[in-house]
Amino acid sequence: MLSDQIACGSERREVKQLLDDDAVNVAFGHGIDSTVKRMGQLKRPAETGPTRQEKERRVYRVWATFDSIPPSETNPGVKLGYKTEDNDNDIHLAIRDSTGATMVVEFPHHSCTAGAQHRWDMKTARDALVKACSNKTPPRDRPKSFVELHGSARITGVLFFDFAHNQRGKAPNVAELHPVLRFTNATCERV
Repeated sequence: MLSDQIACGSERREVKQLLDDDAVNVAFGHGIDSTVKRMGQLKRPAETGPTRQEKERRVYRVWATFDSIPPSETNPGVKLGYKTEDNDNDIHLAIRDSTGATMVVEFPHHSCTAGAQHRWDMKTARDALVKACSNKTPPRDRPKSFVELHGSARITGVLFFDFAHNQRGKAPNVAELHPVLRFTNATCERV
């Protein structure tokens, strides 16, 4: 059960929760269709720092699956799914495309986004994920470990470059969609 005090994180929090002054410059009405593989190939800015980088003013749409990649003779496999992060209460969802490329998309907790641009979109997207993938279990069901999923969805979010910290399913350039603004056309079940 969630306590009354929600941890909202600190690492570039304003940027990834659209609380920074530059969030008004994000091209919300001009989403770019992409793939998980292409997102992982974007050139990472030399510095990310506490301010929004020019590339982080873009909104992308990807079609993604959550199916784990089974191990093979040449690949150890990757378990994909979601969990709620302890440090910021974001839902961390590892996704892939048909090429096997993976990346992370994140859904901030509504309590952490007061005053944010597109706050309602973030809440609606998170609620859609919970409804589709948690068997109607309320968000208080906070999996501490990764829950494997089977399914797919159309995901729209703001580009964000995180730092590498052993995230399951991270892209090679640590690009994420963070925050997710739309989670639609979902088919999802727990494995």
